[in-house]
Amino acid sequence: GINWRKRYFVFDEKSEVLSYYTNQDHAEGAEDPLGSMQMGDSTSIIPVGMRENCLEIHTGNADCIPLYVQASDPKMLLLWKLHFHSYIHPCKSGYLEKRARKSGRNWRTRYFCLDLTTGLLRVYENEKMDHVPTVETLGPKFEAQR
Repeated sequence: GINWRKRYFVFDEKSEVLSYYTNQDHAEGAEDPLGSMQMGDSTSIIPVGMRENCLEIHTGNADCIPLYVQASDPKMLLLWKLHFHSYIHPCKSGYLEKRARKSGRNWRTRYFCLDLTTGLLRVYENEKMDHVPTVETLGPKFEAQR
């Protein structure tokens, strides 16, 4: 599962790096961040239902582990969305049947969300999007078919 901890975020607009710290004092004290994420053209942000006011941030790289953030309230969520509006892309979503990769059996109904800008395909168990999805990058194949 996801281990939720309160963090203080800083976004450097020039370098497009989102960094997070234990608290505001650590960020202002020029300490090294606990982690950071290089954002760019392939970055995708979508609202998810695992908690109230929650967003998933994915860099678009196949080996990226998504970052899940929860705003303190709906107003703060709106501020995050406004600030990061260029990373929030149109998506097509709905239920499809998915087959197990290894066995080729076990067809299951899953909820898919395809980011039309980056080609990121997220697969959820249901439309609540309340768990960590399987993420695939469709990349060049998707670009050619658009």
